[in-house]
Amino acid sequence: MAPWWIRNIVSLGTLIITAKGDGNAFLAGTYPYWQDYFQDIPESIKGVNDAQREWGIRRIIEGLKTDPWLYIKWFTWGKTQYTFQTPYLINLVPEMKRFQELIHSQILYGGIIGMIWHSIKNIRGFYLYFYGLIILGLQLMFIPDPRYAYQIMFFIMVGAAFLVNQIYELIRTLRS
Repeated sequence: MAPWWIRNIVSLGTLIITAKGDGNAFLAGTYPYWQDYFQDIPESIKGVNDAQREWGIRRIIEGLKTDPWLYIKWFTWGKTQYTFQTPYLINLVPEMKRFQELIHSQILYGGIIGMIWHSIKNIRGFYLYFYGLIILGLQLMFIPDPRYAYQIMFFIMVGAAFLVNQIYELIRTLRS
């Protein structure tokens, strides 16, 4: 992130750690399963970043008070599922859609199994995937979108590669 921070200081004259316009993405992520999406937003906060962030915080607090299970489920499993359920740009080549979905699901499921196995076998593996979970946790605060899965797919692919390697080693050991 250091190059971006330096760029922000040089270009914008201020240190910006993440983003200046995070309020809208944060607010948009507070609608569990897109229920009544943006229907309760007053006109006065549209386009006002800080006001949208504050409205989003109020929505989360109110949601946790009135329907905690829905909000907990949405901010954990719901957003994760939505982010990873299909590969980004899947409709770019419609003829390949089924193949892309197959490869995507194999990498996901194999990666999850491999990540767990690697974490159990090696503490360094656990630290690697824990770092990925931290990134995912930050992403889950905002609107879920399959394009944000790219930042986490590296960790999942490492887990999948570890699983493939372990299966290969097991087959090689059984043959000899």
